[in-house]
Amino acid sequence: MITKEFGVHVAAPSRQKWPGLARIILNMRWDTEPGWIALTFDSPVLCVVLSETGGRCQTRRQPEQPVQGDYFGTGHLTFVALSQPLTIYATEMRDARIALYQLDLDRTDCLSSEQAAMIARFESRYMFRDDRLYECARLLGEHEVSNDPDIYGLSLARALQLALLGMPLRRVKPRTSVRLTGERFAEVVAYISDHLDQTTAVKDLALISNLSPAQFGRSFQDATGADIRNSYTFTSAANTKAAITSSAAGSTLTGSTAFFTWTAGAPMPPGRSSAPRSLPRTWTRPSGCCSTSTRTSPNRRT
Repeated sequence: MITKEFGVHVAAPSRQKWPGLARIILNMRWDTEPGWIALTFDSPVLCVVLSETGGRCQTRRQPEQPVQGDYFGTGHLTFVALSQPLTIYATEMRDARIALYQLDLDRTDCLSSEQAAMIARFESRYMFRDDRLYECARLLGEHEVSNDPDIYGLSLARALQLALLGMPLRRVKPRTSVRLTGERFAEVVAYISDHLDQTTAVKDLALISNLSPAQFGRSFQDATGADIRNSYTFTSAANTKAAITSSAAGSTLTGSTAFFTWTAGAPMPPGRSSAPRSLPRTWTRPSGCCSTSTRTSPNRRT
């Protein structure tokens, strides 16, 4: 089941079976940041995070791939098709309790053969929301078997299998990001430099870089590790300046401690207790690009 792990200690999994369904509970403790485990299964699996401390788990196909999905809040679900990979990944995490529901569709006592075949054909879907399915998965994950026969657990197991039939079937395409380098990033920095006395919204910077707000958020996170989730704004203090220092390879953009400051009340980026002190070296500005004399606000027509 677990094919590889990095920076995570997994206690001995507990396993409970009902007709058509096996529940596997993983108690995980993070030793490093980030940390992850990779798993594969010989049958379809539904994954749900029952509890987490210190951060938030993500699920993805591979550890090195960007996060996929369309819902990142509490209660996200992941359905993994037969023989497909699953990685549970987190930063700034202390511990988490994960429930994996491994389906045995040949032994189900509540699905017809047509319904079982339909579920078997489902494609993998990472990090989505389905309130009814989540509630069934949560209740069964928290259930402690104390009676024999386990009528309550059996009822929940059947309800979970039936709830899978209503699972959204839309396949989520892998989320890709565009590197914020060269002229693209120089335009973003130049716009902020020209509006030091204003609060710049993420949507404005996304428009300048010719990206959607979601794409800009992912690209910024890939470059800095800061997860803005499209809800941050960048505030530039009046006395803040972007310093452009020349090097043999070109001009490198750096910034003062306060170049990017986070809106009051917003959480700091992962791993930081203060604003970033400088911009990554990979963000470079080619010589001669982006003259400030031709730059305008993204909302202003020229």
